Amino acid sequence: MKKIQTVILLCLLLASLCACESRQLNQQDPQPVVGESVESVQPEEPEETQPSIPENAPAFYQTMQEVQGKQVFELSTAQDLFDLSDWVAQGNETENMVFVLQNDIDLENEPFTPIGTIDHPFRGTFLGQGYAVSDLNVTEERCNEAAGLFGSIGGKAFLEGVNISGTVTACQKAGGLVGFVEGADTESNVPADIVIRHCSFSGTVYGIVSEIGGLIGASTPGNVSISGCTADADVYGQELLGGFIGCLGDQTIVENCISLGTVIADSRETL
Repeated sequence: MKKIQTVILLCLLLASLCACESRQLNQQDPQPVVGESVESVQPEEPEETQPSIPENAPAFYQTMQEVQGKQVFELSTAQDLFDLSDWVAQGNETENMVFVLQNDIDLENEPFTPIGTIDHPFRGTFLGQGYAVSDLNVTEERCNEAAGLFGSIGGKAFLEGVNISGTVTACQKAGGLVGFVEGADTESNVPADIVIRHCSFSGTVYGIVSEIGGLIGASTPGNVSISGCTADADVYGQELLGGFIGCLGDQTIVENCISLGTVIADSRETL
């Protein structure tokens, strides 16, 4: 909490200093005419604005702070992650939102629904700060959905410093971190600008059909950058399998990443 408050205060201070310097450079006060009375004008104090909290918002909304046009939230409990998953699935937009892990979180193998769906992908920023999300347990029975800690991400999604361990089971598009990276908007064909860096997954990823990977299931063509990530996973499926990523789309750049574990093509018929 103190760390985020410090960053926020620094950002606001820098913004204030820049604004003051800009005014000094671009404005010149007129010189008073001799004999003319000069009235002292007191600067108006800025109005304090309290970020509004939507009705029925999850508990993590109580930590919201606004920084340079973005809403910043703290996530510190397993319930926060469950709530975030529900929040995104309901169609709430996450663009310009930043979610920051405050500590390690143990999901205790409770059934977890991935954050972001094919229809409502996660488009925000998720900063793990190197903390661990352990005992992830995802079983996605719908073959038209994706599975991982994040089901589907798109837009300008940014994932950094997220370390995950557990098990992911799905029909297709399954990965320990992300099931499906939507590189471009399928309707407007607008390229995405997605960054995934310094993330890891260890555990097992099971898939019935295809596009199964240790870290990421599949990505479609678009501006996607993946760097400094590690997948130490046993991966099972029928086709389009990979220890790191199952199906790699055009314009997806992978740098300085490591894939460990085993990849086994089998004929799993049931979840």
